[in-house]
Amino acid sequence: LVRWLKGYIEGRMTYKLDAKGIKYTHVNPAYTSQECHVCGCLGEREGDKFTCKKCGVFHADQNAAKTILKRAKDKDITLHTPYKKVKEIIEKRSSSKKAS
Repeated sequence: LVRWLKGYIEGRMTYKLDAKGIKYTHVNPAYTSQECHVCGCLGEREGDKFTCKKCGVFHADQNAAKTILKRAKDKDITLHTPYKKVKEIIEKRSSSKKAS
């Protein structure tokens, strides 16, 4: 039932977006609510608060939305990248930024 409902909602949403001429893209959602939109490090989400040890505190939904926007242009993390690989990529990027 859950899969059917998800498919139905996605179908209706794409239908409405197409009817209005709104462009959209699908992105890999893995870790988007745990990744800092500024530095790309993994942080902590508690309720509506996201905390990055490096960048500070943000509203969690706004941080996730900005991360999703960046993810749409990410060449390394595609829609079908497994979530464990996504985490590896994020951690590798953040460790290379620390070394710089």
